[in-house]
Amino acid sequence: MSKLEKILIISHAHPEIVKGGGQGVAYQLFKELNNRENCQSVFLAYDFINTPNHFGTNFSIRNLNTTEIVISGGNFDHFLFSQLNARLVWKDFRDFLNAFQPTVVHFHHYVHLGLEFIREVRNYSNTIPIIITLHEYLAICNHNGQMVNTQKYELCYEANPANCQKCFPNKTQEDFKLRELYIKSFFNLVDLFICPSNFLLNRYISWGISKEKIQYLDNGQNIIPSVSPRLLKAGEHRSRFAYFGQLNTYKGVLVLLEAVEKLPRKIRQIINLDIYGANLELQSDKFRHKFLELLQKTQDCIQFLGAYQVEEQPKLMANIDWVIVPSIWWENAPLVIEEAFMHKRPVICSNIGGMAEKVEHNISGLHFQVGDSTDLADCIYRAATEPGLWEKLSNGIADRVTIQEVTDQALKIYADIKEKRSRNIGQIS
Repeated sequence: MSKLEKILIISHAHPEIVKGGGQGVAYQLFKELNNRENCQSVFLAYDFINTPNHFGTNFSIRNLNTTEIVISGGNFDHFLFSQLNARLVWKDFRDFLNAFQPTVVHFHHYVHLGLEFIREVRNYSNTIPIIITLHEYLAICNHNGQMVNTQKYELCYEANPANCQKCFPNKTQEDFKLRELYIKSFFNLVDLFICPSNFLLNRYISWGISKEKIQYLDNGQNIIPSVSPRLLKAGEHRSRFAYFGQLNTYKGVLVLLEAVEKLPRKIRQIINLDIYGANLELQSDKFRHKFLELLQKTQDCIQFLGAYQVEEQPKLMANIDWVIVPSIWWENAPLVIEEAFMHKRPVICSNIGGMAEKVEHNISGLHFQVGDSTDLADCIYRAATEPGLWEKLSNGIADRVTIQEVTDQALKIYADIKEKRSRNIGQIS
């Protein structure tokens, strides 16, 4: 790109306000774009926690030395992903577009913001590329994008009005069909959808997005020096495990605790599991009771250490050998897997979705049957006792894709779309 490209990155949250994978990925891309010649990037993030009062405007500057803007003041419909505060879209957001004058708009989410933001970009300009990176299955599934049945927590393989109505009996099948059509009416305005896993990509193709309008692109990582393998004492095994993530039903932490409970006592005497997790207090009484009950039964080899900061992870990773990702939903491109792989720690994960795609069984980690605590217990037993297994799997972890490589590909995507749009508009005129 020879002339100045003004690239607007839009996220549903700012990672310094709310931790999360999607906003973290968007923020990394924003920062790397600003490292490039002929690029100026602005990061626009929604703040659904705070409502700053800045002289009557819904916009505030996040960091004075960068182009990071926070927007608030919305009224969001989570069923339709609709922004009910119309003025926030057609007046405030449009004024922002007119002021920044982007040449590319790349959404990393539409939740909290509203699908109307997509249409307002297209109303603003019929030529600039609109890209959306899809981080989950929200458009497909009303159950927080989990694609898990609300009644029995079983995996859902296809979203259709009949199945969806069973999960949400207060809605009709017609409601769900209209929801799908409404979302797709905005998606039709998008030039390209990006998916960080092929599993996610294929789900959206099955749902109705054209193969020509969707492509795979890894999230990319800020590559940091990896920590060395933990030094072993004489006769010690690679038997230190860790869980990093939210504490809720879908992340499978109860499956993990049940698996450890099933291990023979002689194995529990040589293993250690650190659980780093947040938001236990936000979960249901039933979940919290079960979690604490299982924790009590396994306290001989499990430590619950609470939340952690991303900056702490290299230090935490230095003390462990294996990372366990036991989610009972499909996941997409779990950040914790990439973080483990950056430090050459093999991953034990459920055998579905983006987890199974990122972790190759018996090459860079181990798979177990999703939701099966007995199978997970067998994997932990094997990991802690099989000679040479850790070294084999650690060596099988491939080099990670860098955020610099991903930004190169993103810039090419932007240029290709601009050229195609320009060509099409020229044919029309």
